[in-house]
This record gives sequence, C-alpha cells and structure tokens, in this order.
Amino acid sequence: SVPALAMVEMSADGEDPLLVPEAVSPAEEFSLLEPLLNEPLKAGSSYFLINQRWYVEWLQWVGAPSVQSPQMRPADPPLELDEIGESGWTLVDTPPTARRTRQRTGSWTKDRPGQIDNVPLLEENSSTAIKKTLDQLNDYRIISEGAWNLLFGWYGGGPPIKRRAITRPGGSVQVELFGLTLKALRSSEMTMPPYEVVESKSTTIGELKANLCSEMNVDASKVRIWDYFERKPFALLEGHLDDTLESKRIMDLNFILLEEPLADGSWPLNDSNDDQSQPEPAAMSSGYPSYPTTSSDITSVGEPIQRGVVGLQNLGNTCFMNSSLQCLSNVPQLREYFLDGTYKETLNRTAHKTEGKLAESFADLLEMM
Repeated sequence: SVPALAMVEMSADGEDPLLVPEAVSPAEEFSLLEPLLNEPLKAGSSYFLINQRWYVEWLQWVGAPSVQSPQMRPADPPLELDEIGESGWTLVDTPPTARRTRQRTGSWTKDRPGQIDNVPLLEENSSTAIKKTLDQLNDYRIISEGAWNLLFGWYGGGPPIKRRAITRPGGSVQVELFGLTLKALRSSEMTMPPYEVVESKSTTIGELKANLCSEMNVDASKVRIWDYFERKPFALLEGHLDDTLESKRIMDLNFILLEEPLADGSWPLNDSNDDQSQPEPAAMSSGYPSYPTTSSDITSVGEPIQRGVVGLQNLGNTCFMNSSLQCLSNVPQLREYFLDGTYKETLNRTAHKTEGKLAESFADLLEMM
C-alpha cells in the first residue's frame, strides 16, 4: 500500500507546498519500507546513502528481526503485527512485566530515532563528496530513492547523498559512489553558491543537462550547457549531448554552466566555436556578469606541435605523478610496446586488485597523448 500524503508548510523557495508521508506506526513503517529495501539494483536509477548507525537505530525502533536479541528488545510499545511481508517472521508478544525486566543497552537507542544524520559520511565542507575511508558494512547503507523519500519524509535531516547505479563492463550493476563532483551554475545567478552533483564518468552530456535542469528547476529547452572550467567559458557542449563526461574531459570539481538567454533572446556567451575551444564571452547586462575578453590563462587544447608533446592536467596534487608519466611516455621502447598493442600478449588478468586494468589505462593515456 502507499502511505497517505499530508500537506505541510511551504517549501524554501516559496513555491508549491511540500508533500510528505503522514506519520505511521513503527510496524507500518517497516511494512512499507521492507519491499523497497529488498529491490534489486537497476542501472540508471537513483540511490541514496544513509548513515548505518542511524539506520540500525531505525531498525530497532520498528522491531526488525535482524536486530532483535536478548540485549536488543523491540521498541515500546510492542508492535501490534503478527507477520510482515513475506519474510515469515513472527513477533511474540510477552507480558508487560517481562518486557520491563529486559534492560536496554547503552550502545543503541531503542526510542524513535531523531533526524537522519549523514554529515559523518561526508568530506569536510562538502554536501556531496563522501569520505574515501567509508566501509559499507559499518558506515552506510545504500537504499532506493523510494525508501529514502519515505524515511526523509518521516524523519527529515540529511543531507541527501544521491548516487546512480551503472552497468559495469562485465554486465553487473553497482552504485557508483566516487564519481565526478561537479559544480553547476546558472548564468542568471552567478553570485549564488554552485549546486553540487556527483555523476558517473559514463554519464552523457545530455543526461547531465537533464539531471541538472530537473534539480535546479530549469527548462532544459531554454538553456545551453557549457564546460565552465575554472569558472571560465571553456566549451559549449550542446553539440555533444551523446558524448560521455569522460570523453569530453570533464574532471572532478569541474564547473558546469547552464546559460540562460537574455531578455532579447540572445545568448550571453559567444558560441563561434563549440568543441573544446575558448569562446570569447559577450558583454552581459540586466544583472549578468561581464567576463574578461581574454582567455590566455585557460588551458589550451588542440593538435600538439608534434606527436606526444602534450601536457597533463593536474587533478589536485598529481603533479609528481604527471611528471613520472611524462618521463615514461618518452621512453621509446616502452611507449611503442604499449601503443602497438604488444603489451596485451602479457597482460596479467589475475593481478591482485588491478586485473590488468592499470596497464590498459596507461596504454589509453599514451594513445591520447
């Protein structure tokens, strides 16, 4: 069954009132969530991370069988439900005196949990990037969008940590946790903080545009999407909607601009070139900022003066690694060994963790260089 929806106060932007599920009993919460928690992953669907500690407290509150033990009794009052879902488990009601003799432990609350608290999962000063040291068994649980919407409607809190499921090369489906963190801006609101999203490298430009427009309440047919590298108009991406973020060299912490037309219908930015170029921005008015007319400090792209004479963009503090890669790429015998595909004959697919992927990635990099 679907829970009833109740009108609550106006949303933060003053538009339509928010709809949240009405409060229900602990047993009803679990009966509504259980089928959503057991759904298989579906490529392209959205999923949310939730703090494992909070999630276990919620399981204890609703009396889920997975957390019941002599030390972890059901929440008070006991659930008035004999069977939930198809799991076949039964709650046996005990006399009130017997329940009172069972002591609560100090480790976990058996009361209704407070607001969802996902802050411990996030990197400092980020609302989207999660810590690299997280462990799925101990730190977080992945739940479907439907399950998140119910829990968030009942308990509030957050912040939401949204990810998408992707299909791996072998055909398996998994939720990509550490994608590209992108910072999106609207050209009419350049002074506002950027909207952060995390996307897979395999996401297409068109999918990114649709996702951003949906999240930022923008009509996709009335904006253009730009690679706004280092907060400068770097490349118009409208002609590459079927290309992936990786193929267009969109990097972690890259800025993305949704360009909105001016009052007269014209576009603020010059679109004379739209393929990894540095378009000269037009002057703006009516609240739009003006951009410098020079792009000399923007990383240049295009054909190198000779094969292999190219630089590598630093990703944070990768300058030492880039220097090593440049040295390796200029060892003729090693370079040709990878470029002509000879390395594939000795590729070690049984290598611990990498399974030969490191060698393949190095070969791909040499090909691009």
